[in-house]
Amino acid sequence: MRMLTGMAGDSFSYQAGETVTVPDAIGEAWKAAGLAEAPPRAEAAERAAKDLRAQVQDLAARLAEAEADRDALRHQVEALAAQLAAAAPAA
Repeated sequence: MRMLTGMAGDSFSYQAGETVTVPDAIGEAWKAAGLAEAPPRAEAAERAAKDLRAQVQDLAARLAEAEADRDALRHQVEALAAQLAAAAPAA
């Protein structure tokens, strides 16, 4: 069970978010009382991790494109500034 709240007794202490192993009857009672929930299944956790990895790859690619666009614009600004400086009359 994954604890939704902290709980302590004479011989145990659990923190919220901690995954603990208890007999099924106790786990069901805790779920009914809103104290715990079934832990995520390994397949679901792996699927979620795979989805997150794909999102990270997509965001990394989009960031690389944005940085390339930024660099191209920076070069254009520098070239225009150089042209403006060359065209300005000497004081």
